[in-house]
Amino acid sequence: MKIAVCSGKGGTGKTFVSTNLAKVLFATYIDSDIEEPNGSFYFENLREVATYPSYKAIPSFDLDKCIKCRTCVDFCHFNALLFIKDKIKFFPELCHSCMGCKVLCKTGAITESKERVGSITIKTNEEDIAIVGQMEIGQRNGGAIVKELFTFTNNREDYVIDCPPGTGCEVGEIIQASNLILVVTEPTLFGLENLKLIVSLIKLYKKPCFLVVNKENEKGYKPLEEFANAEGLKIVTKIPYSVKTAIANAKGYRTTELKPYFDLIKKEVARYENPANN
Repeated sequence: MKIAVCSGKGGTGKTFVSTNLAKVLFATYIDSDIEEPNGSFYFENLREVATYPSYKAIPSFDLDKCIKCRTCVDFCHFNALLFIKDKIKFFPELCHSCMGCKVLCKTGAITESKERVGSITIKTNEEDIAIVGQMEIGQRNGGAIVKELFTFTNNREDYVIDCPPGTGCEVGEIIQASNLILVVTEPTLFGLENLKLIVSLIKLYKKPCFLVVNKENEKGYKPLEEFANAEGLKIVTKIPYSVKTAIANAKGYRTTELKPYFDLIKKEVARYENPANN
């Protein structure tokens, strides 16, 4: 079971939920929040086993073979290629590594090369495994790192993937590769509007999902409840916004304050693992 933990925005508690859920399920934790991968800090005494460079494919151009037909430029929907003064101008930070330009080039003027975009580190202790992707400073597109993270999985059956915040291309890649989506949201107007965006993305891939409301207050937030009901989304649990919860979070999962919430999430995950029991 691959469980993607998403959020429409940063700061909802996505990493807090995904790391604790990985502990509850005895699952491998995959940190795909490649711009700010700090989830492994939640696990005690992790040691680095190995670090591997991560590359993305990029086109290289032989201008002597180029016949200036503009086929590659017209094909690139990400505007990584421009035709300026009879020459191809390439913007690697915009390239999504599809290599469609190479496929369409009739003269063989475009070949494939690679550029380092980040790294993947394996960390472990006696009972936890974390696979951490990190994008290098200056890079703008880490899709290649996210794809490569899944090649470093081990023989465990369960994975909890800590997604990047928002609804970018990397999030879409992870949702597509996952079996179940857990969306962490917060009871605010900003949280609700971003929840709507991530739910619309999940619908495109037709993936099952449920909600966890973090930082819940005593008054609640009725518009969030109404949206969930209208979309047929189950709110599995609401984790309170309190000093008590923050202290429990800082200590780690094995505290009585947090256990009831994550037991409910674990029970919900089991429903999807064993649909015959529903």
